[in-house]
Amino acid sequence: MKATRLKQMEQYIQERGSVTIEELCSYFGIHPNTARSDVQTLAEHGLVEKKYGKVIAAAQATTDYGERKQKNMDAKAQIGIFAAPLLEENDIVYMDAGTTVPHIFTCGAPLPKRLTIITNSVEIVHWVTVNTDYTIFVLPGQIDRRLNSILSVETTESVKAYKFNKAIIGIRGISDKGELLSSSGLDARMKNIVLSMCDNVILMADSNKAGANNGIYSFSSLEKVKTWVCERSTSEIVNFCHEFNVTLITNEA
Repeated sequence: MKATRLKQMEQYIQERGSVTIEELCSYFGIHPNTARSDVQTLAEHGLVEKKYGKVIAAAQATTDYGERKQKNMDAKAQIGIFAAPLLEENDIVYMDAGTTVPHIFTCGAPLPKRLTIITNSVEIVHWVTVNTDYTIFVLPGQIDRRLNSILSVETTESVKAYKFNKAIIGIRGISDKGELLSSSGLDARMKNIVLSMCDNVILMADSNKAGANNGIYSFSSLEKVKTWVCERSTSEIVNFCHEFNVTLITNEA
């Protein structure tokens, strides 16, 4: 199936750094037009970059973290304010990488005095180190500049050694079926592992993510989420939460 081939193709390109269309055709046994279509899909999701006749892995492509960070800033700040009270004294919490989750710290809302944080987010590591005395465990691995995170196979394996009572995650989109989406195969794997380890999953996602197929990797479902923190409610979001038994926290609740 195409979705499976896309995942395999992204991994193949990441492992090699850069490849040609001819190499993809030979390895996957596909027509050049199919290879170009697949590459276009991966490029549209920021997973690869087409340059100088080659396809370059995302880790070598221009980062898009800064650009994504500037989008929906007001909504993300509101989400941070609504999510901050969910952190309690002495929580051991996994904090996801992304552009929304760090707002739980940067929004200016009151925070507990004592927390233990496990994270692969470069932004969270920096902010917590500079501004708090929290205990912080930084997951090992390779820096992914596109996601501003530490993300490699080593990262996904190392998180299994930890225990945490809460997990706070972000997403790239939620499909019409309630699937949680990512644009990176490794990020999807990381999130899937985290969700399998924790029953108290808090989703920080703005209303634009609902029904948005912004990622090609489905890593889980809303049924694994306990609480969704959003800047506002919509009929679609309310329906999602009712269908999957998710508690919704917004400016109206």
